[in-house]
Amino acid sequence: MTHAHHRLEFAGTDALGACFAKNGATFRECVFNSASLECGTLDGVFVDCHFRDIEWYWGLFNGALFAGCVFERCVFRGTSFQSCRFVECLFADCQFLPDNLDTPCSATRVRWYACRNQGSVGWASVCQPGQR
Repeated sequence: MTHAHHRLEFAGTDALGACFAKNGATFRECVFNSASLECGTLDGVFVDCHFRDIEWYWGLFNGALFAGCVFERCVFRGTSFQSCRFVECLFADCQFLPDNLDTPCSATRVRWYACRNQGSVGWASVCQPGQR
């Protein structure tokens, strides 16, 4: 069963952890705020969603689709992006950092279409449109 969410706001580590645990869920015009998440897989479909002040440690973005999403002040530590598609997304003041074992973020078989960066650290090493 696919879970569909529309115009909802999720705040805090527990709420986001439970929300993202629903494999293959669809989120449209949702807001995700203030969380610190360790490990975990993020898949599903995210359309016109806003991710704000979220820290992912050893996260796995796996086969997810992000269209028209904004990532604002998010921190990705050792996060792996695998077979995802990012379409017209904005990354504003985000950080793509190594984990505590000095393993950098990675992107394999990721497609970046018309995505933009505003002041994000490490953007060029992970999110180079057309390079993956």
